[in-house]
Amino acid sequence: MQMKEVALEDEYEIIKPDLPVPNAAGMFAENPHIALLIGHGSGKIVGALYIDDIHKAYADTTKKGKNVHKSTVKGIMNPNVLAVSQEAQVGELMAQVKLHKPHAIVLHNSQGRFSGYIGTKAFKQAMASM
Repeated sequence: MQMKEVALEDEYEIIKPDLPVPNAAGMFAENPHIALLIGHGSGKIVGALYIDDIHKAYADTTKKGKNVHKSTVKGIMNPNVLAVSQEAQVGELMAQVKLHKPHAIVLHNSQGRFSGYIGTKAFKQAMASM
């Protein structure tokens, strides 16, 4: 089975790396289940941010954490994103997820353009139910 055949139902929003952290926190206040995918100008996804990441950033008691309200999502995003072809076999992706332990999984089409997102937890749950 190819990844393009897997139902991708996770909610996401693609944002720019220079979005202020308080704005991202506001997006999570509106929808706490969303994933914020940080997109580079080239269209490549360079990081992911979940509500837990925002909580960790604001709970950080170091100097960086005390200034989080002044920083951008680029400073707190997790860059561990696994990008795979939507043509990839599910079994191959399962092995990659085990090896790399990504924060998010993004799919791209044959032209290299973003075509979907699935959260690592949702992917593992979907695979367990197959």
